[in-house]
Amino acid sequence: GTVLAVKTDAMVNAGNSGGSAINDKGELIGVPSAGVNNEDIMFLLVPTNLASPLFKEVMVRTASTAEPVDTQQGKVIFAGTVYDIDTNRPLEDVTILLLNPGTTVQAFLDAPRSQWSRMIASEGSSNYRGSFFVNPPLLRGDTYSLIVVREGYSPLFIDDAVSLGPEDPDFVEQKITMQRE
Repeated sequence: GTVLAVKTDAMVNAGNSGGSAINDKGELIGVPSAGVNNEDIMFLLVPTNLASPLFKEVMVRTASTAEPVDTQQGKVIFAGTVYDIDTNRPLEDVTILLLNPGTTVQAFLDAPRSQWSRMIASEGSSNYRGSFFVNPPLLRGDTYSLIVVREGYSPLFIDDAVSLGPEDPDFVEQKITMQRE
């Protein structure tokens, strides 16, 4: 049968669910989650083959493009929280994509899906608290277009949405709001 989740001994802390589980080669292998079975907490990974089609197509990175989170050498961690604009409640399962500098949203959408992963500079997804961070970190001095998608909500497509200068801190936090369709 289909494997719905894999039990792991890796800790899944509050705020990690819905994030990325990456192997030692930098490849996305699953989405962390925690579960309760007979009052015992279990840490689970949902395999990438069960992720939503968009998540699966654009989030899987090869080892050659994945990097550990690191703020050295002019890199900036981009993080934040996604909320429903009407209820101000946090939204989980939101996919956040930052496109390579110079790549417009329209160029990304017009490209064949087989090329999407090469057009993405960094990506992340929100957890049950709406919190996210993108990986790999972004480079100072560059400007990135932003795509934010979640089922049932109007997507956000913003060219040149994130511009990082030399004076920006190593950690930039952004509040993102989305509206139901």
